[in-house]
Amino acid sequence: MRYYALFFCLLMIFAVGCSSGTNNSVEPLIPAEITAASSETHQLWGFWQFEANPDEGTLDVVPLREAMLHLNALPFLEPPPMLNLTLESLQFNGNIIEADIGLRHPFLGLNEFTGFDVCGVLISNGSVTGYNDPDIRMTGEGDTRLLNPDGWTRWWNPAEFPINTGTILAYNDGLLGAPDSHADFNSTLNGYKLFCDDLADPTAPVSSVDPTSRCEFSAGQKNVRHFSIEMGGDGLVFNYAVDANWMFPQGSPPWDVPDDFAPGANRPESWNVAITEDENTLWNDGAENGGDLSLLIDVWDHFDAGLNTVWIDSPGNFPYTVTSVPVGGNLGYSTYQIDIIGATPAVDSIEMLIGVECEQVGYQELVPGKTVTSYFKYTAEVDDTSAEIICGEAVHTYEGQHFINGISYWPYCQRDDLTILETGAHAGECVVKSSYGSDSVYTGTYIRFDPDNATDVVGTEYFTVPGREPDDTTAAYVTMNPQIDQNPVNAHIGVVNGRMFDTVQIVDEDGVPVENIVVTDPATPSDKYPNIPGMDFDGDGDLWIITDVMGGPTSTINPVWQLRHYELQTVSPYYVENMTDRLDITMDLVVDYPAYPRLWYLADLAISYEEDFLFTWGTNIQSPCRSVFVKYDLSTSPPTKVLSQDLLPFAIAICSTPYSGMSRGDIEIDHSDPLYEKCRILVMYQKWNDPVSEIHYMKLDSDFNILADEVLHDSTDPWFTPFAFTINTDPDNRNLIAIDYNQSEPRNDFHYYTMPVADW
Repeated sequence: MRYYALFFCLLMIFAVGCSSGTNNSVEPLIPAEITAASSETHQLWGFWQFEANPDEGTLDVVPLREAMLHLNALPFLEPPPMLNLTLESLQFNGNIIEADIGLRHPFLGLNEFTGFDVCGVLISNGSVTGYNDPDIRMTGEGDTRLLNPDGWTRWWNPAEFPINTGTILAYNDGLLGAPDSHADFNSTLNGYKLFCDDLADPTAPVSSVDPTSRCEFSAGQKNVRHFSIEMGGDGLVFNYAVDANWMFPQGSPPWDVPDDFAPGANRPESWNVAITEDENTLWNDGAENGGDLSLLIDVWDHFDAGLNTVWIDSPGNFPYTVTSVPVGGNLGYSTYQIDIIGATPAVDSIEMLIGVECEQVGYQELVPGKTVTSYFKYTAEVDDTSAEIICGEAVHTYEGQHFINGISYWPYCQRDDLTILETGAHAGECVVKSSYGSDSVYTGTYIRFDPDNATDVVGTEYFTVPGREPDDTTAAYVTMNPQIDQNPVNAHIGVVNGRMFDTVQIVDEDGVPVENIVVTDPATPSDKYPNIPGMDFDGDGDLWIITDVMGGPTSTINPVWQLRHYELQTVSPYYVENMTDRLDITMDLVVDYPAYPRLWYLADLAISYEEDFLFTWGTNIQSPCRSVFVKYDLSTSPPTKVLSQDLLPFAIAICSTPYSGMSRGDIEIDHSDPLYEKCRILVMYQKWNDPVSEIHYMKLDSDFNILADEVLHDSTDPWFTPFAFTINTDPDNRNLIAIDYNQSEPRNDFHYYTMPVADW
């Protein structure tokens, strides 16, 4: 602080001598520089030396110097001893000291001296180095250290802060204690416990503090915190400093706490963090290691929470990582996301140091050049098996059943869809489109059924959406691409049905219509129909749709496929298209594969929640037949292509000999676990090996490496067609559920399969 010894001495005299309790009391004269806002609010309230004696069960405390708030006036600290620092309880458990340490604010009744962000700091020798900041030294195993810190701080460490320089913030020996006995401790970051009125329970976590209290320590208040201290090999002596923040309140008495104290009365650095793992694929199998880690870090700062820079460091485990732009937040905190890619974690767990740098530098010019930073630690668990094992080969354990017998379907080559409801009132049930009605009215009737009891299902009618009207003679392909997808955020279901190729209907969990999303384009020629060959919801509940705005089965040119993004809204309209995210994906395929004409059919798309990637699958229908997979990064606007891969030569899905080239298939991603998402892009496709039609299941990783490719079913029926599949992501009963069927008369021979996803 830049405040003067004379001021504090006079202030103590005025505060005691002029408080008569009447309206005629004389207020102390406060220098103007004290009432002004100041960034130099950190003060050293006290400095002590602790010496443990396990044999006698004692912990002796000796003041090493006076509190900085009072400078050379010691009536509140010594004597009598222990007036401001008390030892409430003490227990020795081997080399662990369990102690409740109390601090009492000396100025009873003088709320203008309310302290903020008061911390008791344990200072000792440290042996842990190797951080990006070469001046950081911390305690580790074998050192005397605080085992349950609320955070770590640089303030008042004897290794960096000046000693005996004659300034009011320097270290000077006190009346008691050995001269310079505190100067040998070399840790530059030391653990602390936060003292404030809101922490009435000595063991209460900092997360229980009401942020609006600003971590106040009321004048005259006694607060107690529990310290768990491990005594290391460097002896039974450690030092203890009390760091506090204060600024004279604004206005005239009586002062309101904390509202009359300007922001500068609090510490400028953050006072707490909350950490959530958004993704953890760290692994170490004893021979090799790897994986990624994504953390969401809520930084609690009394003021200017969004001005921090957050970094993470863990020498030897991953590269130093930093971010300065918050991705979210709320009152009193900002959320930062740090993604650690390509980690090399140690066995079992890795400990990382998190630094939250504020906007101030220099530690009140006591440690020039160092940004004022609050420090915290976080430990991430490491899997003892490699993710590569999870991505291993498939085990063929299908169980087939007949399904939906006796229900009439329109006699035309078709691809249907199937999904499992993951959330909502009917979670765990399957939804399938069960009938197209008669040849004259092609409605869409959707049913729910229990996936564990699917034999000869009739099902519960869920909802019906309109199809072709009786007088509509233009519905040539009314049943080509019906689709069903569930929004992971609100349990609503999106369906594309029959003739409604340009409309996605949204229904709620009870099947009640919520909204129609009409997907049209002014540039679509009048003789072409809009088509939605693929759609899926992402992890935020947004809807991504691929439209075929030109082309068709008789077209001689490649269609114009567009990826369109519909953002989930909290108010009407329910979805609004984000035009900036629209992407013409035809250009990607044409540029990559000019030798393959008529890349006409885009079979499906799927979205990875964890990696935020979108995967598409397109096919061409002229020799040589190919299937092209493309990955897009959805975190950019518009999405950017990451990878394209030419797979499955002569293995495009065909509907039948008369209609060769009508691609069929489905893509699903296992969202149940981040590890599975990266290696479980599951594809169902049809391959024609005349005279046998085969339905395959293929497993890819996120880089399109084929991990497994197996035949689910085969038939010599030229109308044998894959239907769809879905994944039940119940972690206790995770199954892949698939349907295929023969389209020959009576077109009702459906086959239902279940397979434990763990086998894939």
